[in-house]
Amino acid sequence: PELIGAGPPCAMLYADRGYDSEANRAVLFRKGIRDGIMRRMPRTKAHKRREITARNRRLARPRSRVEGIFGVLKRTTTARLRYRGAATNTVQATLDSMIYNLKRFIRWKLGRSPALYLA
Repeated sequence: PELIGAGPPCAMLYADRGYDSEANRAVLFRKGIRDGIMRRMPRTKAHKRREITARNRRLARPRSRVEGIFGVLKRTTTARLRYRGAATNTVQATLDSMIYNLKRFIRWKLGRSPALYLA
C-alpha cells in the first residue's frame, strides 16, 4: 500500500501476483485507480479458476510490452548490479537503458523490425 500511495497518479495499476492482497485492492479503490493486479490461483475453489485464468490472460497482454523490455535487459546487459553505491548502480542502469534504446532506434532506421531481443 505504501508504494501505491507514493507513485504517480494513474488510471490503472498493473502488478504481479505477488501484490495480490485485499489491502492493495482497498488502497486502489480508495484512490479511484482501476485494479490491474493479477490474481493468485485459489487452492480450494475450483470454480473460480476459470474466471481468474481469464482475468490474468487479459492483464498479461498489456504487461507483456513492459515485461519484455525487462527480459531483454536482463538477458543482454549486466543482469545484476555490480557496485555497492546507489549512484554507480544508477549510472549503470541508465547506460544499459540508453544502449537498449539506441539499438532499437538503429534497427528501426535500417528498416528492420525493432524486435525486443537485440543481440
